[in-house]
Amino acid sequence: MKWDHKTEDLTDEGISTEMVERIRAGLKDLDQGLGPYPYDTLKKWVSLSNHISQDLVTRIQPLSGKVTSVSQIVQETSAVGSGEGEREGGREREVTGEREGEREGRGYGGGRFAGVGDFEPSVDSTSQKRRTDLPLFKSKPETALRFSEVPRQRHPVGASPSEISHHCMDLSYTLQSLMTSNHTHYRDLLGELQLAFLCFFLAHVYDAFEHWKELVRLLCMSESALSDQTELFTNFITVLHFQLKEIPDDFFVDIVSRSNFLTTTLQVYISTLLEVSSFALLKVADCYDTAGI
Repeated sequence: MKWDHKTEDLTDEGISTEMVERIRAGLKDLDQGLGPYPYDTLKKWVSLSNHISQDLVTRIQPLSGKVTSVSQIVQETSAVGSGEGEREGGREREVTGEREGEREGRGYGGGRFAGVGDFEPSVDSTSQKRRTDLPLFKSKPETALRFSEVPRQRHPVGASPSEISHHCMDLSYTLQSLMTSNHTHYRDLLGELQLAFLCFFLAHVYDAFEHWKELVRLLCMSESALSDQTELFTNFITVLHFQLKEIPDDFFVDIVSRSNFLTTTLQVYISTLLEVSSFALLKVADCYDTAGI
């Protein structure tokens, strides 16, 4: 790849095969200008990426092959402000007129784990008109990370009211659905957790941070799966231990509510762990002591 001064980005356009072969043949000539490999950080890197496979990277990385802190966006429609609806992907999109700041109040991705029946405030015609006058944007598919979509269906079809309540508190069904539809082995799920953390920690991709939190919350709230997939949760604690060593203690504290996402989530997890009586889970408990959680 070479630097494009016009777009101020790396590109492989206009690079001949001969040039690529010539550069590859001369790679060893760069050794004299390079410093020694920092082997003292190798162990840390392995601890943060040991579940990530090449197939997983290929599936999740953007189609462009480049991870950027902010995904490029494009305008979704050419005409806005009709007030009666807009065309989106060949279908009619109704304008709801959400008031400003409502999305921030719910939190990113709140629809996946928020309660059913969120309150929808009423809006006047002026507010709705202001909303419809705004252009619609969406991320360019080739620049966005392609993480697994956590299933929105948290319970089996035809479940009774009591079963629905159970599956809303115990997300094991959601976890199993995610594993079945996206991963062939538990290591792939942990690899996605590690990749999401690294994309945020190194590339500052906020979407990756939100996906990481979503996976942590999902794993911590899967009570029934604890006794069925002990190896998954044993390795999960180890993965989380090395990740938490890289970030400040107060990183997860909400600046408004002063609540700590990770503390609250892990408290639920530890409480669940203590309630599930399984000899196999003693190994998970030992990992808590080792990790210092």
